[in-house]
Amino acid sequence: PISCVTRPLRPQANNCELNKQVVLERQKVYLSELNKLQNIKIINSLNAFCPTTNCVVNVNGKILYADDDHLSVEGSRYQAKHLLQDLIH
Repeated sequence: PISCVTRPLRPQANNCELNKQVVLERQKVYLSELNKLQNIKIINSLNAFCPTTNCVVNVNGKILYADDDHLSVEGSRYQAKHLLQDLIH
């Protein structure tokens, strides 16, 4: 995520989109194990972060990740907002 931010010596941020297929491949084992569980409701936030073929890393200049595996505070807010919308509708 740090490479997505402009800095004095790095005036241009990197492209911070990630291909959804890369994310799915990275989470393949985890999702496979999760899908084996029974009698639970799984709330998957993947579509909130990957609404198209690409996943978003920042929204309106706010980075959604603290590192490559964990959400930032802003990312947690983003996730909660989208999950609540999905649960309400």
